[in-house]
Amino acid sequence: MNREDVRIHIGVIREWANGSPVQFKRLGDGKWEDIDEPSWCADLQYRIKPKPRKVTIAYVPGNAAFEPIVQSSNCITFGDGVKYVEVELPE
Repeated sequence: MNREDVRIHIGVIREWANGSPVQFKRLGDGKWEDIDEPSWCADLQYRIKPKPRKVTIAYVPGNAAFEPIVQSSNCITFGDGVKYVEVELPE
C-alpha cells in the first residue's frame, strides 16, 4: 500500500478500524462482496457495508391495490382489518 492508496480509502479504513464491516468490488463490476481483511488496493472500491433498510407496509383487506406482497410473522393487525408488516429491503 502506498500513500495514494491510503488517501483514496482513508475514510473507510478509519471506519473499518473502529469495527464497521467492509465490502469491496472490482472496478467495472457491479457486485459488492463482504471482506474481513481488506488489502486496500487502489484498483478496488471499498465501502462500509450498508445496514438493511426497514420499512412498514400496510395491507388493507378488500383493496386490490394493496394485496399483500410479503408474508411475515411480525405482522400487526388492527380492529379495522388493516395489517402492518415490517420488512427489510435488500440494498
